Amino acid sequence: MEQDKKEKLKNDLAKNPELEAKFNLQMEGIANRVKTITNVLSIEQFKEIGKLYNNRESDYNSLHNEKRELLKHRGIYAPKYAFEFLDWFFDCYLFGKPMHVKEDEGLSLYHFRLYNEYVDRLFKYKNWTDDKERDFLNKQFNNDNDLNFDAIHWGAIFYYADTTKLLPKNNKQNKLKAFRKKYNINLTDKYFRKEYYNVVKRINQYNDYPIEALEAIVPFLKQHYPQTIGLIKSDIEILKEYKDENE
Repeated sequence: MEQDKKEKLKNDLAKNPELEAKFNLQMEGIANRVKTITNVLSIEQFKEIGKLYNNRESDYNSLHNEKRELLKHRGIYAPKYAFEFLDWFFDCYLFGKPMHVKEDEGLSLYHFRLYNEYVDRLFKYKNWTDDKERDFLNKQFNNDNDLNFDAIHWGAIFYYADTTKLLPKNNKQNKLKAFRKKYNINLTDKYFRKEYYNVVKRINQYNDYPIEALEAIVPFLKQHYPQTIGLIKSDIEILKEYKDENE
């Protein structure tokens, strides 16, 4: 079976010189990175990375097969062969992150969408490199200066931080007040509390919270409350599926 896949890949590349050239460049890049990694890591660390890569390859293939029709419906490009995606995933998206972060970062459609945006940048900017991609992702996920949150965003941020028990222990009203002061949120305590409860209903009961508003707060949560990412990604997928079913 594995040999058949290799033969098919070989035949596909032979029919498309441009794809073959891109494949060879990717493989050369991977080989160079493997040489670099083996020079700085212990054998045990290298084994851990290899195991993690194999696990994510299996995760990718399962998710790709499971969501094939949904990806097609949303116009999201996902490469057939996992190595194309994982090259970006580990060398750009998770670049420089500690091992425990790499182990905790499970795959979802959220990552497929980010990869799709990366492919768009490759076509738009002919000289787009891994270094530029890393800088782009770093700024996207770690820069709060350009964020313009309103009540609906802050209510959701509080919800995810509170749900994952990342806020100091206190009653809800006092936690909301302390949170508002911490981030200098320009809302009254009464209005912020009202908006928070509205957010909870829209996410968990009505399933009509704006998906783009959740996606907008992901970078902030990644920086300030990274433990919330699994939950918000799950909610985004649920809201998208609910929206697809009811369109």
